[in-house]
Amino acid sequence: MKRLCSILLVLSVSLSLLLPSSAAENIALSTVKTLGILVGDENGELNLSGSVTRAQFAKMAVMASNRRDSVGAAANSSPFPDVPYTHWAASYVKTAVTNQWMTGYLDGTFRPDNTITYEEAVSTVLKLLGYGAEDYTGSYPSAQLALASSLGLDVGVTASRGSVMTRNDCVTLFYNVLRAKPKSGNSSYLASLGFQTAANGDIDLTALVSETLTGPVVLEQSLTASSLWSTLKGSVCYRNGALSSAENIVAGDVIYYSPYLKTVWAYHVRVSGIVEKVSPASSPTAVTIGGKSYSIESSEASFALSEFGSYHAGDAVTLLLGMDGTVVGIQDISSAASTVIGVVTETAVTNYTDLLGNSYQQKVVRLTATDGNSYEYPYTSGSFTAGGLVKVVAGEGSSQVSTLSGRTLSGKVNASELTIGSYELAQDIRILETDGSTCGVTYLSRLDGVTLSQSQVLSYETNAQGEITDLILGDVTGDLHTYGIVLSVSEQDREGGGFQCSYSFNIGGETQSYSTTTYKFNASTGPAKIVRDGNTITSIKSLKSVRAAALTSSTLTAEDGTQYPLSDTAVVYLEKSGSGYLLTSLPLISDLEAYRVYGYYDTLPSQGGRIRILIAVESQS
Repeated sequence: MKRLCSILLVLSVSLSLLLPSSAAENIALSTVKTLGILVGDENGELNLSGSVTRAQFAKMAVMASNRRDSVGAAANSSPFPDVPYTHWAASYVKTAVTNQWMTGYLDGTFRPDNTITYEEAVSTVLKLLGYGAEDYTGSYPSAQLALASSLGLDVGVTASRGSVMTRNDCVTLFYNVLRAKPKSGNSSYLASLGFQTAANGDIDLTALVSETLTGPVVLEQSLTASSLWSTLKGSVCYRNGALSSAENIVAGDVIYYSPYLKTVWAYHVRVSGIVEKVSPASSPTAVTIGGKSYSIESSEASFALSEFGSYHAGDAVTLLLGMDGTVVGIQDISSAASTVIGVVTETAVTNYTDLLGNSYQQKVVRLTATDGNSYEYPYTSGSFTAGGLVKVVAGEGSSQVSTLSGRTLSGKVNASELTIGSYELAQDIRILETDGSTCGVTYLSRLDGVTLSQSQVLSYETNAQGEITDLILGDVTGDLHTYGIVLSVSEQDREGGGFQCSYSFNIGGETQSYSTTTYKFNASTGPAKIVRDGNTITSIKSLKSVRAAALTSSTLTAEDGTQYPLSDTAVVYLEKSGSGYLLTSLPLISDLEAYRVYGYYDTLPSQGGRIRILIAVESQS
């Protein structure tokens, strides 16, 4: 599922950057790019209006065939006098002619630099679909053009008989070919090439991208210094699901890439701890750390954890996870990071069995680190409790776990200047928020303009240059919590002492109920912040409201001109008499003449607050 979400993300971004305007044209272009049928120049330019040569079309035909993975860039012989083995397309021309998809001229030449005409292109793709001379009624090219039209190959193609094919015409033609049924078979031509299609038989672009990805690869050095850089230079890069740059992809990152889409997906997701279980022992497909089982994706990781490998039950390791949260690589826990700071989630005594079958126990501390990853380390001395701060210094083959001393500071966050007051920040600063029971990563851009008080800064670490590299904050942004509408409140005292409290909520359009005899919140109905410790609600606080005078996708402007940023997870409701609160979306209530819109926020923007809930009420006519 993570892989599909990541691919959908990049497709949504890449489709918005493509040249054609319609959704159908964008899908067609992304499909042929994914298969390498059409590629850009060294600058990524597609030049869709440019004409196509016979050599270029030969390569397109090969990339749209079942020989796409068996043709190399270099040729060992010259297929034609005018296509020597040194010609960039020699191997493609040879394959296209050998398979009789294309032919040379009677004088023995191929004329690779001649532009290809519509009828020549159609004749070639019909051969890809399995049609031959016996399937035509009439003479060339009328018979071929008629058959192509009956198969729908000409839909959207602007070229006509006698005219030159453009690169955009080739996109449309090959997309039509991939969707068409070959002469033999009931499924699409794309399916005949071995690719997954949608339930209705049409092209499933997300599945196609997933199937054509290369990877996973664990980088041994940064991407820009790796041998892959010559192939991937100029690629769009994502890291942990967010748009990034190639310079941010470093050694130890797990990458997947599409050389044709010029896109790299990188992941820096790690889980450290003691190996509790490996199964099956001879050829592992899963490993358990911290009570959680992780599927193993790569053969290298499987071997490393097998009875023949280097890591076994009881060893302290760091798992390098890939796109789907599966194990791609394994490192000694001491080599994964020299220093880790974070918040303790729990301590435990875990039972292990060594290779000889002997059982033993080990005390471990589990934590969420400032990089957002979960870690587990063994310890022999010290006392740690959930919610406490901890520091781990990794050495050769061992790790020293200790309580992290509090270091505080105060000042206004300036994301562009990389400062908090007079303190300088590292460019790749890692920031963790905690309310004592819940932890979450936040980013410098989220804190921009927020003034931090000393009570909000729990601790930090610096590098040799004195820049802050890791920062642990208290509950600053409020993003750790749930926001919803309190629908009903019942807080009743019991005879003889105590009380019984019951509440109902609308959270994201779903009605939830909660009862407690432990807390009495003195709550009221309306939008509220709901603070939890696990499944237990510990606080219900009403939100402040402001009426919108102007509204965009990111900002609410109040009637006094004050601007309030919207939370990325803000929920929008339409309040209707007799129907309660109906879940809706921002575009549907943005007409402020038709609706009175109120925003509800937790704290002021300067303190990290955001509009968490928007409620629209129909204006009276």
